[in-house]
Amino acid sequence: MDLFYDSLGTVLTQSSQRVLITNAIYYERFYRWNKKRGAAIEVISNGIKNKNKKIGAIGDLLLAIKKKHIDEDVLVVAPDFILPNFNFNKFIKFAQAKNSSATLYCNEKNLNKIKAGSCIALDKNQKITRFAEKPAVPFSHFYGIPYYLIKKNDLQYLEKIPLVSRDNSGQIVAQLVKYSNVYALRYNGKVIHLTSEQDYQELKKERRGEASA
Repeated sequence: MDLFYDSLGTVLTQSSQRVLITNAIYYERFYRWNKKRGAAIEVISNGIKNKNKKIGAIGDLLLAIKKKHIDEDVLVVAPDFILPNFNFNKFIKFAQAKNSSATLYCNEKNLNKIKAGSCIALDKNQKITRFAEKPAVPFSHFYGIPYYLIKKNDLQYLEKIPLVSRDNSGQIVAQLVKYSNVYALRYNGKVIHLTSEQDYQELKKERRGEASA
């Protein structure tokens, strides 16, 4: 969490509300981390202790919006995807210039990664024209990164996402492509995706090596 928090840079200090939502199992851990770090993030629980009753990433987002009465543009970040040294202010300015919701993507040569993630197609103005979650046959090398700037007027469309589809945050893009507009800014840096304990241990080993170099 420290690495993820640090990667967000100054964008946190520019937000009117900072909310981290988690399930009831891990609430105390995140609460203690937040207090120790002094991160000034409000940690809230979705009240769920049984993984079989989870409401998904989008369900958690909608719950946080409802509980905190959020009625403004929302920056959604994914702690299991870390973008070191990325300037999130650039991302926000991109969305503002397009006057639209926005996301990030990178050029990925490994099609297996795209098959396990998401694939997008863009027009010449960087507007997303096609999106697929875990495509069996990728239609481009553009890999969607799950960071989103959602415009206030687009939040209503998230409610239309079926309950069975709310576990994958990529459905946010699928929904906005269908009902509104969403643009994508290219990210050219390193993407750290933590999917397992092994990924985490390898990252710790890598960072220890960087520190001693």
